Amino acid sequence: MKRGLTCTYEQAKSTGTSSSYQVRSPPSDAHTPSRLAPDAEDEPHTGLNRHEELCLVHHYTTSTHMGISRHDGDSSIWQNMPFYDGMTYPFVLDAILAVAALHKAYIEPQNNGKYTSACLFYQHVCMRAYSQQLTDINHDNCHAMFAVSSLINVLTIAMSRGSSSLVATSPLETLFTTFKLLRGIQVVLHGNFDTVRSAHYKEIFSVPDVPPDAVVSPEVAHAMKELLRLASDGTNETEPDRVEVYKSSVETLEKHFLEVEQVQNFGAVIAWPLALHETATELLRARDPMMMLIFVHYGVLYLHIHERWWAHNFGCRLIWELSDCLHALNASWLPLTSWARSKAANVRATPPAH
Repeated sequence: MKRGLTCTYEQAKSTGTSSSYQVRSPPSDAHTPSRLAPDAEDEPHTGLNRHEELCLVHHYTTSTHMGISRHDGDSSIWQNMPFYDGMTYPFVLDAILAVAALHKAYIEPQNNGKYTSACLFYQHVCMRAYSQQLTDINHDNCHAMFAVSSLINVLTIAMSRGSSSLVATSPLETLFTTFKLLRGIQVVLHGNFDTVRSAHYKEIFSVPDVPPDAVVSPEVAHAMKELLRLASDGTNETEPDRVEVYKSSVETLEKHFLEVEQVQNFGAVIAWPLALHETATELLRARDPMMMLIFVHYGVLYLHIHERWWAHNFGCRLIWELSDCLHALNASWLPLTSWARSKAANVRATPPAH
């Protein structure tokens, strides 16, 4: 059975499926036609009973939220999210139940099928209600919309690795989905940022300043310098505007490395694509080699959250997928991906934190 996670941030313009997750069906269902975003009466997945839902909320508040916090000061905000907005907007509670269920599926392999099915059920219920709110984002509901937007992003990345009950999605395709989701968060915050930032989620945005004299680690500095050199070397063969997109992408990537290294702002890992020129994502979609190489190095930034259950191995998978694409184009790309591949190899055996 294929599940559709429909991205509705651009609903005013069009509707479509931004990504789909294929659930592994039992053999007897092997020839069942795929359905996208089924109606409630056709929903193939089921939620849990009230007692189990309460246990999931407890699991979220005692464990799951710790892997979602972006920096040291905002853990309690994510922990109390069910009580901030979940009481007023049920779709927030559905998003929390979906994330907690997927976390349980991850840490309890023997119950993977049960909790994956529950996750997909709550995700679907959440998205139906959430999409209705997108047409009227205001000062009253913007906190809830921001919370759900963030949790959906976590679900998208976590689901991409697959499981015994869920077919994996490629890291690159997952990134394209997260690009849309991140733009959705921008839509939510547009015109409401001061409201969200000044209320109960303010600590999420209270990131310590990077010291003015701080620099990235020597190995990152060397890697970024090499990327800039490669981008400049193509000036004679490439459109000047494209070269500027390469350079600005590398420069912002280095800034995000700096935030993670200096003040442990792990939100910078997820947020980097928001700092990119729109042309950068278009080049990646077109499998532009230089942009793919830049995103190989973005995979190294992702390794900073490698131990988080929902992001475990995503950076490694991104590095290997894009490196393989580049190597298939020309063997000359092989040494240019060696640093990222060695970083991935060093963390691949590291067990995730629950």
